[in-house]
Amino acid sequence: MATPIRHALKLEDPLLRGELEVRAAELFAIEMKLRRVLSIIYLHAYPDSDPYDLLEEENVQPMAKDRPKTEQMMKAAENQFFHLTFGQYVGLNQRPPIKDLVVLIRNQSTYEALREELLRQPVEHEDDAGFLAGLKQRMDAIEKMRNAVAHNRRPTKRTTQDYLNALPLVDAALDQYLDSLEPHDWEEAERRAERANEPVENWRAKEVVRVALENAEWDKVNRTVRMTSDSGVVTLVSTKEALESLLCQKCSEEWHGHAMKIDGEYVGTCDEATWVSEALENYGERLAKVFPGQE
Repeated sequence: MATPIRHALKLEDPLLRGELEVRAAELFAIEMKLRRVLSIIYLHAYPDSDPYDLLEEENVQPMAKDRPKTEQMMKAAENQFFHLTFGQYVGLNQRPPIKDLVVLIRNQSTYEALREELLRQPVEHEDDAGFLAGLKQRMDAIEKMRNAVAHNRRPTKRTTQDYLNALPLVDAALDQYLDSLEPHDWEEAERRAERANEPVENWRAKEVVRVALENAEWDKVNRTVRMTSDSGVVTLVSTKEALESLLCQKCSEEWHGHAMKIDGEYVGTCDEATWVSEALENYGERLAKVFPGQE
């Protein structure tokens, strides 16, 4: 009670405790969802690799001092992403410096192959790589709040405001990624077609093309596009013409499977060439990389 007070510490603060408990629950939910998405991305990138060593080609690694062993992760139903911090998530999809460039050069038969290997990222799938790059923009604000919660400190007003701005954006991006993995809802597509006053068969035909392109795997190294049907049939095309032909076939089959007939004649017209061409306009950059020089 001396005057003036030169040194005061607040060691009992129920309001701070309540605030940090709320933030801890939010951080737990968002980090678990993030770990789920990251696990899916890396299992997709390395389907034949050890699922407990998905960061083999990454510069980011769990802390060396307490690096988890496979047996430990298996017992806890965890993987390496459970042992990274928010600050490390933003460093994903970066390979470590090449230690032996001479060996790398010897293993490549052409200059183009060497160039591709030098520029290759751990995750090459364009959508997945784009998602990882997008994390860098907002995870810093979440990491600052996590530090305050982890060390039982009061976050500043700026930290809280930045966190409240970033959290819903990260959460929405994670939900969007997970939603894209769900089976396509054709009933909802038909309802949208009705609201847009468009024939259902036209809408379904366009949707087939859109979904096929959205889920395709674009391989810039081997110059191929890989498509997997709902029944699991895999088709590999190596030219733009073959890709267009495959999409037109899918489009036509879907349209004719749902179009109305009167006296044995289809009502309306299936304009698969136009619909495929319009859909491919959104993939110009990928087409140029996978099929360079093919107009």
